[in-house]
Amino acid sequence: MKYVTKDSLDTIATGAAILGSGGGGSPTYVQSVVAYQLETNNAVNVATIDTIHDDDIIVPIACVGAPLIGSERIISGHECDRIIDRVVADYPGRRIIIMPAEIGGANALIPLIAASRHRLYILDGDLLGRAFPQVHMSAAHLAQIPPSCVYITDSVGNIVTLQPISRSHMEHIVRNITMAMGSLALISCEIMTGEQARKTVISGSLSRAYHIGKTIISARKNGYQPVEKIVHDHAGSILVEGVITDVQQSIANGFLEGFARIDNDNIQVEIVFCNENIIVRRNNDIVATTPDIIIPVDCYTGEAVTTESIRYGMRVAVICLSAPVVWTTEKGLSLVGPRCFGYDYDYTPYKGTL
Repeated sequence: MKYVTKDSLDTIATGAAILGSGGGGSPTYVQSVVAYQLETNNAVNVATIDTIHDDDIIVPIACVGAPLIGSERIISGHECDRIIDRVVADYPGRRIIIMPAEIGGANALIPLIAASRHRLYILDGDLLGRAFPQVHMSAAHLAQIPPSCVYITDSVGNIVTLQPISRSHMEHIVRNITMAMGSLALISCEIMTGEQARKTVISGSLSRAYHIGKTIISARKNGYQPVEKIVHDHAGSILVEGVITDVQQSIANGFLEGFARIDNDNIQVEIVFCNENIIVRRNNDIVATTPDIIIPVDCYTGEAVTTESIRYGMRVAVICLSAPVVWTTEKGLSLVGPRCFGYDYDYTPYKGTL
């Protein structure tokens, strides 16, 4: 992928929603904003991990907070301007390259607003390979890169610059700032050099989103079953198909938390989420867990159903895709495994169809 154009946007958005594991925000609400920017400012050039220079400054960008709020308060682009202006002032004379902090959901698209408005390259990669709810859950943490300056801004013009002494402090302070900003903000953190990025970034994430999206759109166009094509072409598994019979959602501590129940004849499963889908369980049996990518999709269209948009009566297939390898290591699981979310059991790779 050499460019991101208005024509490729829907494909990327469709795949990114799958990789969001229910989180990252629904791409639907920001897609029109990105499309307008691309139409106004032309295509965004894509850099790869092999083409960046050692002294380039890689700037990850994402929304932080509760996805449900993001469906009501849409990023305009001015938030991106404030962050880019600060970065340019703090790194004078350096080439700036934008990157999705996480490839999941709307957070795959929002960095394109910044790249388009400022005519900057976007890097084909991210720091998660999916979406996670807390800002310290990133490959930069695993690589032990010192925390960079953090820029966080909201829709009304507030901007905060923070130099955290640790990532635990960063998560705590950023979460409280985000709640003060109404549980939604735009953030840039884990800013790094090109040299650091080559050792850290999960490469090819934007391309992966594009290819998953292409699978889904092509299946619909050619009369194939999109759900089956997703798991066949991307080495996944369908855990269960059924109807949503119960949904509970609440915003707590800046996160969208809750569960959804899916019934299929005598089988009932429950998906528990904290922004992203964390576990799938059937009675007391654990079927799938973070860090694998757990996502309900519409049985007919293959479109991802995010945690803020899931509703009673939907007919969905719950699919599971493998997590990036970095997260299934001992160090990775210590950061994003089930125990990090308060569950007293270890990661178990998904077991296939129930």
